[in-house]
This record gives sequence, C-alpha cells and structure tokens, in this order.
Amino acid sequence: MVEENRVGGVCLNAGCIPTKAMLYCSSLFVSSFNGKRYGLNAQELTFDETSVDRHRNLTVTKLVKGVENLLASRGVEIVSDRAESVLMRKVKCRNCEIEGDKIIIATGSCPADIPSARFDGEHIIGSNEAVKLKNAPSSVLIVGGGVIGIEMATYWASIGKSVFVVEMLDRILPLLNDPRASAIVTESLKKKKARIITGERLEKCEVFGDAVKCHLSGGESLEVERVLISTGRKPNSCVASSDLFQKDNRGHIVTDEACRTSVENVFAIGDVAGEPYLAHKASHEAEVAVSVISGKSYRKEIEKIPSCVFSDPEVATVGITPYEAEEKGLKVVWGEFPFSANGKAVSSGMIDGYARIVARKPDHVIVGGQITGACADILIAEISLALRAELSLEDLAETVHVHPSLGEILPEAARDAIGKALHK
Repeated sequence: MVEENRVGGVCLNAGCIPTKAMLYCSSLFVSSFNGKRYGLNAQELTFDETSVDRHRNLTVTKLVKGVENLLASRGVEIVSDRAESVLMRKVKCRNCEIEGDKIIIATGSCPADIPSARFDGEHIIGSNEAVKLKNAPSSVLIVGGGVIGIEMATYWASIGKSVFVVEMLDRILPLLNDPRASAIVTESLKKKKARIITGERLEKCEVFGDAVKCHLSGGESLEVERVLISTGRKPNSCVASSDLFQKDNRGHIVTDEACRTSVENVFAIGDVAGEPYLAHKASHEAEVAVSVISGKSYRKEIEKIPSCVFSDPEVATVGITPYEAEEKGLKVVWGEFPFSANGKAVSSGMIDGYARIVARKPDHVIVGGQITGACADILIAEISLALRAELSLEDLAETVHVHPSLGEILPEAARDAIGKALHK
C-alpha cells in the first residue's frame, strides 16, 4: 500500500471522524445549556476548546493506530511515498516503483476553492484546515450549504460563534432533494442565531489584517474573521490526471459495476471514482474490487448506500425521495411519522423531525427512506436493509419494535403509507 500521509484518508484524518468528535462536544454543551427542564442546573457553563482539540486529536490518533495495526496483522506493507503515475502493471512513486498484476487506485479527493475566494490557508480555508483549528473563529462565512458547510455551521453556531451561510441555490442541503428536511435544519440553525442566506453567491473577498470583507451578489458586504469554502471537492490529481484512464468531465476515473477502470487490471474506488463522497461508499467499492480480483461475482450498488448529515437534527437518506420519483415518472406511495408523536422522543426532548418510507405503488416494495431527527444515522440502517432485501411496507409495518424506542417511527411510517397508521 502506497500512502503519502497517514492511513485512514480524509475520513479519519480530516473529515468524518474529527468533525463527529467536535460535534459530540458541542451537542453536550447545548444539552447542558438547555438542561434545566431535566434537572440539570449548570451555572457559568463554558466551552473549553483546548479540551475539544485534545479529544479530537486523541480520537483520530487512536483510530489511525487501529487501522495501522489491522494492516500490520494482515501482512500489508505500507510504503510511505507519493504515487505519481500508474501504468498497466506498475505504480511509479517519487522514490520507488512497485509492480503488481492488479492495482487499486484509492487516492481520494480534496477541497476545491472558487475564483472569488482562493485558499490561503489562514483567512480563506477549506475543510482540512477547519477541522484542525485550535480555536474557532469568532465569526465565519461559510460558502456552500452542503454537508460539510452545514456540519461546520452546526458546530460553530452551537458554541456561540457568529455564523453566516451563503448558498447559491434556494435552500441549504439542496442535493438531498428534500425541501422539508432543509427547512427543519434551516430553522434549527436560525435558533442557534446562524444566518442562512440563499439564492446568493460570494462575489469577492478582501483580506484586511485579521478580517475578511466578503461581497455578496445581492449587494451586501459582511466582515468576518474567516471564510470557509465548502462548495465542493475534486479528485486528487496525482494519478487521476493520467491519460491512461477514461475520466468524466470533473476528472473522476470512470469505472464499471465491478469498479474496473478502462484499463482491465486497474480498479478505482472511493472519491477518485466519483460521487457520492462517502467513506462507507469507498469501503463498499473496496469490497467489490477485492472480491472481483479474487474471482468472485460482485457489483456495486450505489443506489442502496445511505448517507447522513450530522446537523442538529441529523438528516439521513437512502434510495429515492418522493420528489425524485416524481421527476423520474415513477409511481410510488409514501408515509411519514413525526418524532413529536413518539414516546421515546418526547420523553427525551428530541421532538424535531420525521421519518418517511417510500415504496413502489404496485407492489409496496420499499425503494427509499428519509429521516430527519435524532439518531437518524442509526435508524436509516433499517431502511437500507429493507432496500437490499427488497422488503415491503407490510414487512416493515409488521415488524415488532421495542417500546419505547425511536425505532418505532419506522413501522408507523410504513403503516401510514398503506393507510393503516395507528398513532397518527
């Protein structure tokens, strides 16, 4: 294995894991701050960013070492170098060459800046720098209301920082194709005093000492300590730039259902092979590629891979939404159930959000699900299994769930879809 930096990629070192460590800390702060109703009387509550920094770093280090130990226990040799080109059966690195009958490219992606705001690593930053700040900026403009932007907005707003989010489309989290979920997260951020500006672009940035003056397309100017550009990512170019492989118009290496590239013995997985940019999508593709290399029949199923935005509340989705079904001309039925009618949610103060189950109209086979609410990352797994097993609405509706539990919202949503809701 050739690795330029630490094993674990973006997810472990500068993405999923450090942000979740930070968001856990901020969620505890918010819960404690609002805990009087539940018998928690905290006086002079403060947020210690030094402790958060230590927790984040310890979390990342522990998991990186865990991956290193797993690789070592399986006899994998780690070559600390930068791969610069891939030939038919050879990888050329800066300091060595490695030959192999089969090659897997997993070089990932990196943050992309925009013409009106180029990264300078200090005032205008990307997610790599954002998750490593020892102290949060007192004020920040986040350009791009996608997953990364909204998770960072949630963290900074939760600990009392001045947050502005600028999204050029008409709502945040636009790629979820779920206006209701976007509206709930927008309202939550506003309650944290974040300002959400949609339908506008960042036209120009000017750095003056320790401040950045940001000019928006609507004519407004904002002055902040830092600007986070979270408008998108691009595939890492060290290998993806090779003319040996077929690529799409954004530079991703094109692969088939077995993760093969246009060069038969070379496979590509993860971000470098295209969206969605998800660590578990990369892991799934890795299993597919290794299985095929081992002579087994296996194909990737991107449409059945769930995703989650760790906002407050969380937003998770898998398969298609009713809005996507309508755009594609598919006939579906769907049902919803609110957290506010769930006993566990009410008793725990987690009443924001809902669950939705989407199924084909003719046979009620489940084809999608969306959850906005507490523990959405956990609850979505049941719908993912339903998709993979091609279960019906009736299968889910008739499955007994623990009471009281958040999981009860799923059979309730399924019952709603077939017109047999019990508690709605």
